Amino acid sequence: MSNKYLRAMLSLVGLLAFSSVFAYDVERDGIYYTLNTTNQTLTVVAGDTKYSGDVVIPDEVQFSARALPVVGISTQAFYQCTELTSVIIGDNVTEIGGSAFSGCTALTTAVFGDAVTTIGFSAFNGCSKLKDLTIGDAVTTINSYAFNQCSSLEEVTLPGKLTTLGSHAFYGCTKLKKVTILDSENTLSFDNSNQFLGCSALEEVYLGRNITWNSTGTGSLAYAFANCTTLKTITIGELVTEVKCFTGCENITSVVSNITDPSQCPTITVPTKVYASAILTVPNGTTGQYVATGDWSKFLNIEEASPAVPVYTLSITGNVGGSVAFGDAVVQDTTQEFEVQEGNEVSLIITPDDGYLLESVTVNGTDRMADVTGGVLNLGQLAENTGVVISFAEDNSPIDDGKHSLTVVCYPNGQVFFGEESVSGETKVFRVEDNASATLRVVPALGYRIALVLLNDVEITDMLVNGSYTIRRVRSDMTFEVEFEEDPATLTISMADRGAVTMDALSGSTYDFTITAAPDWVIHSVTFDGEDITASVDSEGRITTPVVTGDAVLNIAFERIGEPTMAKGIAANTMRVWATGTTLHIDNAPQGEQVEVFTADGVRIRCLAGSSVQTELPKGEVYIIKCGDKMVKIAI
Repeated sequence: MSNKYLRAMLSLVGLLAFSSVFAYDVERDGIYYTLNTTNQTLTVVAGDTKYSGDVVIPDEVQFSARALPVVGISTQAFYQCTELTSVIIGDNVTEIGGSAFSGCTALTTAVFGDAVTTIGFSAFNGCSKLKDLTIGDAVTTINSYAFNQCSSLEEVTLPGKLTTLGSHAFYGCTKLKKVTILDSENTLSFDNSNQFLGCSALEEVYLGRNITWNSTGTGSLAYAFANCTTLKTITIGELVTEVKCFTGCENITSVVSNITDPSQCPTITVPTKVYASAILTVPNGTTGQYVATGDWSKFLNIEEASPAVPVYTLSITGNVGGSVAFGDAVVQDTTQEFEVQEGNEVSLIITPDDGYLLESVTVNGTDRMADVTGGVLNLGQLAENTGVVISFAEDNSPIDDGKHSLTVVCYPNGQVFFGEESVSGETKVFRVEDNASATLRVVPALGYRIALVLLNDVEITDMLVNGSYTIRRVRSDMTFEVEFEEDPATLTISMADRGAVTMDALSGSTYDFTITAAPDWVIHSVTFDGEDITASVDSEGRITTPVVTGDAVLNIAFERIGEPTMAKGIAANTMRVWATGTTLHIDNAPQGEQVEVFTADGVRIRCLAGSSVQTELPKGEVYIIKCGDKMVKIAI
């Protein structure tokens, strides 16, 4: 049946229905009901006046001397109620009838109750302003055309109990951007196909379970998300066993699979372009299984998701009379909670207010007062949720108004600044007023980094903020000690005809190299961490790197000598080829010429068009780039 014929039939049915005399048994608060005398239940129906405004369908209605549950919304109950703006469905309603809200063109919000299991054929057809849709968790069946032409919907979440989704259920939802099919062990059965056909803005799909199709034919089995060309990301839940519903979705760039054993789901049917260009993200440690399994092996770009790091709750209670500093947060006369990842060191700086002193420290109910040194409580790495309670008491002891000694010990290869004074490779003693603050700034020498910082023999290295540490109140003699260490780095030299060599390097240094091309090849380009430094290569192939400030890559590409005009070396190159990480960049390719990418053994893997293009390639390989009579060799 054509869509045009279907719409005509629906309109005819509607006209016939509204030309009849409506039958109802009771009206309460502007809502009409029929009574099922056998079950003693009520169903919402159309009445003498069309519904409008905001409607709340109650859980039950007083009928004579009894409160009866409202269990259903009949066919066409709200049909073409064009002034209806919102509906909240009670928790006893189990079924929404066919065309129940069809043609409600002003309806913006629909909230389902906890008992709704079935949404009828064309139930919300043509609700063009419906934007806020909450489908209840109990829904098991959404029939065909249920939300057809709901062109304001932007996001849809299908519940875990859903087992049937009829054809064209969300057909023509032109603003729909995200579809989530929640995880479940149930198999979701698609009736015929084209559930999301015409969703021209769809960008993201979460597929939480296996999908089967009830179509009697075979040609439409893969058309659930047919030709959703704006779709960029699909995420596949752990329980899915087959994926073949993305026909024509050629612009998918990201496929995220949560399946830990890909052999349970060997079939994932997507356009060939997606296999070649999309990034497939798989669970940590499963790359080998995916490479060896079914359709997953067709993906050229596979990467693993980072393993989840446990996060614990750190609860800090700082009572009246002082403060507790954790990172940049200060807790005073309150309780605050923080999320701390496993593996992170936790230290608290405890500072009593003037006239107060530290009275007690408990961690998960255990006394830790003895572990506080120099006002610092080091909790180490958390392995569980941790509660810290710190109390203060009034200090009735006399305060010494004299100055205190601040001893700064700075080992070689760096400096410590205190005000305008600096300390380097020596020990200096400064006099500081009682209760004054003291800020010390640590600056490593070039090629070095901070190794250790101690305050009164307690390590506070991780407490430095941008290399600085502030003692909030100096109330006794204190010692600040700093050590430095070399800041190692690695420099990788990637050459197309020699592979890659990684060497130890020192931050702050430069390195000299002489580049020698193989016979019949000349230097094409040289990049340092993606920056073009080809012009720095002299006529003998010698080059000095920029200053190494961390791990770096020197990438060298070579060009095959061809025609005499191509044999002039670096200065003759107009087409530029270089790499950053696993991305191949090509600029200034000749107009009208295709750029072909081959593996080192001659297998063509890319054919690109355009003067400036880029593409992702597997790491650790040598590639040949050919454009016209120009041939460039580069390592990724």
